[in-house]
Amino acid sequence: MYSREDFEEGKCPKCGSNDLDESLTTMGLINAAFLFDSDYSCNKCGVSNEDNECYVATHVYGENAPELDTLRNFRDDVLKKNVVGRALVDFYYSGAGKSAAKMIEKVRATPVVRRGLDVIVRTLDKR
Repeated sequence: MYSREDFEEGKCPKCGSNDLDESLTTMGLINAAFLFDSDYSCNKCGVSNEDNECYVATHVYGENAPELDTLRNFRDDVLKKNVVGRALVDFYYSGAGKSAAKMIEKVRATPVVRRGLDVIVRTLDKR
């Protein structure tokens, strides 16, 4: 994973391209003022500084499962391309995803969540 600092020279740390997208992301609310920082992604190779871990799916399927690729592709190719989708992704990575994965483990709901994710993955694979 690459950090914001890796992109700050204006070049992709993976492929060296200077064709980068920069977007502002909310870092928090302090004294009624939002703090923003930049997220970067390379238009050539697609690498970004954002965390790419799918917490719930990783918990359910395991670290290198092909289902993770399907869900990540949907996140990157569909959700991140519109305002509502980006808001959902931001919410998930703000801590909701980690919390959900812990809760699923604690209440032993992994089989139920897996059945739901299986339906989503099959639907996405047909697209």
